[in-house]
Amino acid sequence: MPSLLKAFGAKSVSAIGESLTGLVLVSLIDFIPFIGFLFTLVLNIVGRGVVIRTKFGTTENWFRKK
Repeated sequence: MPSLLKAFGAKSVSAIGESLTGLVLVSLIDFIPFIGFLFTLVLNIVGRGVVIRTKFGTTENWFRKK
């Protein structure tokens, strides 16, 4: 997203600004009838996979060598 914001003339971008830009972009794509549904479905599947893969919510040391 930083490249999108910089294309519109933003000099420095915060993490919250990048997150909000991504949220607005995804929300706008979601309004497209068929493409929006497929896009949202793919993002949901990828997001859930990332949560499972990163062991989100656990207290164990993620960087410990096994």
